[in-house]
Amino acid sequence: MRILKILSVLVVFSFITSCAYEEPIKYSDYSYHKLPKYNFNVKKIIIESNYSSPITYPNVEHLAPISLERAFRDWVKYNVTETGKGNATLKIIINDASMKEKTLETEKSFTSKFKYEQNREYTARLDIHFHIYEGDDITPKTLMEISVVRSRTGNNEDAPAQKERLFYELTQKMLIDTTAQIEENIYNYLSNYLN
Repeated sequence: MRILKILSVLVVFSFITSCAYEEPIKYSDYSYHKLPKYNFNVKKIIIESNYSSPITYPNVEHLAPISLERAFRDWVKYNVTETGKGNATLKIIINDASMKEKTLETEKSFTSKFKYEQNREYTARLDIHFHIYEGDDITPKTLMEISVVRSRTGNNEDAPAQKERLFYELTQKMLIDTTAQIEENIYNYLSNYLN
């Protein structure tokens, strides 16, 4: 009887510890090969960021498995190339790559305590400028501005793994929306420099 009790305690303990030390989800990088690719007739490509995450509430981009800025930089790395010819420079400037949390108004009643309500909104913003300079000019010869905003809702009681998944999927959708907007506008503004 005593052995049975010890065994039951061990089973319960192992279950609790397995829950407490659950393996974190490992997120892979996004797939970029299906997204638009561009080859520019420029000598070099420079990517700069004017955005610095405050790493404090209401900003939550630092909690995402892959930040908006990193996802965009990776897309540029894999999908935007230069011929290395000519005297022009393409400068890509990241002005905003934020993700912010906002508390939503919800029903305040006795029954609402038993409902799973969407009481948090997460809004992502990506603001990108493409500037092309000729030689040592300080004024761009041509430019294109891209601005994308997308939101998702969640609950403040969501587990950390659920929030990570939400942030991961929101960033992925933002990247798709951003590259779609680039594709829609690039031939109107930068076609003279596309190979």
